Amino acid sequence: MSATTRNQVFTAVHTVGGLLPADMLVRISEGRDVPGSKPADYGLPSSRSVRDEAERSWEYLKPLWRDLRKRLPEDTETGVPAGDPTGRAQADWLAPLWQELGFGRLTPVGPAGITADSDAEKKFPVSHRWGHALVHQTAWNAELDKRPAGAGTVPPQSMLQECLNRTEAHLWGVLTNGRQVRLLRDSSALATASYVEFDLESIFDGELFSEFVLLYRLLHASRLESRDGGTQWTCWLEVWRDAALRLGARFLDDIGEGVRLAIKELGTGFLRHPANTALRENFDRHTYHTALLRLVYRLLFVFVAEDRDALHPPSATPEARDRYTKYFSTARLREQSRRRRGTSHADRWEALRLVLTALGDEAGARSSAYPDSAASSTPRRPTSRCAASSSRTSTSWPPYGTSRSSATPRPSAGGPSTTAPSTPRSSAPSMSRCSPSSPSTARPTAPSGWRSARATNARRPGRTTPRARWSTCCSTPRSTR
Repeated sequence: MSATTRNQVFTAVHTVGGLLPADMLVRISEGRDVPGSKPADYGLPSSRSVRDEAERSWEYLKPLWRDLRKRLPEDTETGVPAGDPTGRAQADWLAPLWQELGFGRLTPVGPAGITADSDAEKKFPVSHRWGHALVHQTAWNAELDKRPAGAGTVPPQSMLQECLNRTEAHLWGVLTNGRQVRLLRDSSALATASYVEFDLESIFDGELFSEFVLLYRLLHASRLESRDGGTQWTCWLEVWRDAALRLGARFLDDIGEGVRLAIKELGTGFLRHPANTALRENFDRHTYHTALLRLVYRLLFVFVAEDRDALHPPSATPEARDRYTKYFSTARLREQSRRRRGTSHADRWEALRLVLTALGDEAGARSSAYPDSAASSTPRRPTSRCAASSSRTSTSWPPYGTSRSSATPRPSAGGPSTTAPSTPRSSAPSMSRCSPSSPSTARPTAPSGWRSARATNARRPGRTTPRARWSTCCSTPRSTR
């Protein structure tokens, strides 16, 4: 299962700040490769699986949710319940939810609140506690990240997080308004939030049972209990968090080897491609290795951003997301690379270059999409996407990927080429396609022997620049196919 697929499974579960990464949530939901997942660990008889018990709770809670939504007044604009003036959500919804999760009746903290360890004057108005854990319930219509009463007040998220940070006796906490529920932990990172959130509205309105199973497994009271007479540091949530940290440490240890193999495969593929004669003739080991290393880390960035659904803006339409997934996503490329060996066709490589260009490349920000003008006197970079400089004085362009800047024509094999000035096809700035290089003021001139794509078009009437772009200098490493 790819990382993208795993993330798409949980549409109503969000992890923020790395408290528990998405991969660990997947393992917890499946009860796979994580300790503490057996029925006995949840206080269940061996004849009942955790999923079966979660299904029983699911069937019990669904009609309670539907009844609550019918009885609460609705917002005229959004059509969702706007408030809970009678307190029905606390008694008819949250209390049964805690019962099903094994908490029983929560202990009210009272008006005194929770006192900070280092400052007896500092009080935190937390509503309930359960053992060492804190459970704070807010009003139904309260926003967890907004000030409840304007300036001078503290958002519920910030209040509970600060309380956990400033009290040694409380390590984990749960925050809810009845519509969302968040799991928090004591954290030294005061500048950023860190929690796992379950959108109860989406789960029950959309009947997302698989995500309720994760909620049941993660927020069950047994996850917060001290094991074997130990402290709160021995609870299963702490064990899972430590396992996630060790998993991340192993990933960092392994990534170096993965980068080495990627450089080897990509570098070999570029060098062997029949269209990259100029790369082999003008080969420079240092420049080539630097460009490959930069490309590999750019790809890693795209992989992570795509798997976390961070590439698309919130305003992106479903059609745009679907089009990207079908034709441009790296998840599709990675999945295909596992099933079959690559070929010398360039379509997938071109699609990847388009994605990297759209994400931004400083080297090509000064250029237009397709240069047609010879007005500039600045020497152009080679056309080939796999060109390597024979000099180490400048590494601003890679052995593949070129900036399509508006500049003077480049010399071809038969001598200088001439092109008639014309209007560029696009005035929008374009980036160097898949260029893993950093910007540099010194840009090398084209080596002798380069064929100008424009000169090729001049000799072939009717040929356009895009056609020349596809036919003269496309290359695809074997590993990206």
